[in-house]
Amino acid sequence: MPHNPEHQRQSALMAAILSFEPGLPSGWHAPEQVAHPLHAHQGHVRVLAARVLAQAFPNLQQRLPPDTWPQLAQAFWQQHPPTEGNLNRWGAALPQWLSTPAWQAWPDLAQVAQLDWAIHDSQLAATAEADPHTLALLGDPTVSPDTLCLQLKPDVRLLPHACVLGTDVQAIADDWYAFMTALHAPHALGGLALGPVLEKHMHTYPGFDFAAWLIAALTHGWIWRVRNLGA
Repeated sequence: MPHNPEHQRQSALMAAILSFEPGLPSGWHAPEQVAHPLHAHQGHVRVLAARVLAQAFPNLQQRLPPDTWPQLAQAFWQQHPPTEGNLNRWGAALPQWLSTPAWQAWPDLAQVAQLDWAIHDSQLAATAEADPHTLALLGDPTVSPDTLCLQLKPDVRLLPHACVLGTDVQAIADDWYAFMTALHAPHALGGLALGPVLEKHMHTYPGFDFAAWLIAALTHGWIWRVRNLGA
């Protein structure tokens, strides 16, 4: 690509806006023409960052003093700027970021942010209509559990002690969380045989009640379908 000084100047200015750099970037020699627009654009980005995060983390915002929220949004933008044009997808790293010592004055912020993001991410995710007719496979004596795959809906989000589907948040026990995580793990989305998964889980959690879990899963709409991997 040919050397283009003007392109470099414009890129440097854009980088200064998005990074909230206080001074003018190199290549700009007319402060009186650039300084005010630069600060104005930085102000717009600061407001945008606070608004976008507030939409994704409403409970988190309520936990903080009003004047702290813009500061949090700006600091997070500087350290974890958006990587795509859809700003609704920006914020996944915030719960982990809040677990750093800088935010120890509010020790529960990371957990609140984690729940907020799970709800937000579930609402953004593609959903799937439940296929209740396939549940009959679970009671079919001619079909081995070793060939059945029980799939949760793709917009189910799991947290320790909670299952999130849209705005519905249900408390779950440790054994339920572990079982659902095994079913819903990224490597399992293509289908894992239910029999081996359940057998391994029962070895770790001998008191796990699959029937009770299944009733709750059907009640709350967590299950998408049952597939016969051997068909």
